[in-house]
Amino acid sequence: MYSEKVGFAVPVRKWLADDKYNKNIKESLFGDTSKKFFHESEIKALWESYINGEENLWGRVYAIYAFLLWYDMKFPK
Repeated sequence: MYSEKVGFAVPVRKWLADDKYNKNIKESLFGDTSKKFFHESEIKALWESYINGEENLWGRVYAIYAFLLWYDMKFPK
């Protein structure tokens, strides 16, 4: 029997907002590398809006976090 591949939902939005999982994310968003590229007040406003229920911002938060991870891996301190 043949069936097409079917993906599965990954609850990234919930993980990003959950204090059990987002410690590293917060450390990265408000860390030294982030301050090289972003205004801390803008990152804080984005993060707070996301945590307070604006789930559509998860992509921005995730993209910034992914960039910061990449930068720290590519250009270690």
